[in-house]
Amino acid sequence: MGSIVGKTIVKIRLMTKKEMEEEDWEVSSHGAPTAIELSGGTVIYPSRDSEGNGGGALFGYNKDGDSFFVMPEKKQKIKSSVKIKHT
Repeated sequence: MGSIVGKTIVKIRLMTKKEMEEEDWEVSSHGAPTAIELSGGTVIYPSRDSEGNGGGALFGYNKDGDSFFVMPEKKQKIKSSVKIKHT
């Protein structure tokens, strides 16, 4: 298993249909989960639980304590990009 420590984010996008199929996941009514491509070709994405029973959502907070979630700008096809919105 590889480490993501020291890698940089190259791209933030939605999971592709192929990636979803490889996980045996279906696109939910909320759309495809967000995928984060890292340097070196690593791709990470959220699961709804530790058993990998479907895609999840990404939430976080910045150094100022502002919380955010990652979501598409608007309803898009699986191969679309996503935008980070602060709430």
